[in-house]
Amino acid sequence: MLKIMIIDNNLTFGQLLVDILKMNFSSSVIRLKANNPSLTDQFKLFSPDIIFIDIQSMGTTCFGLTEKFKTSHRSLRIIWITSNDQPEYFQNAHACGADYCLLKNSITTDGITDLIRTICQAGKIGK
Repeated sequence: MLKIMIIDNNLTFGQLLVDILKMNFSSSVIRLKANNPSLTDQFKLFSPDIIFIDIQSMGTTCFGLTEKFKTSHRSLRIIWITSNDQPEYFQNAHACGADYCLLKNSITTDGITDLIRTICQAGKIGK
């Protein structure tokens, strides 16, 4: 079963993402607030295959957290989500180990499902 973690303080967007994932995949999804003090512990316990991280919710913590998660779980796929379309966000995402960086304003249900399917097929996760 595919395990997906969502780290986002936006309750509406976070719940929409949860609904899309549960409707389209046999998956276990956990949604956490970015300021959750047990975020690292939850990561270790849940051991996700994919993480969506809202970089506005995380601020600069997003960089270190992404590097830490990727170092401890090489097969983990991290997707940064942002409302900001400045090129440096995309450069920073890849520099610290994020696999994808998506614009919140242009994310579609089909786009999310296609991305997750591509990740699963490429990495043989969630099977």
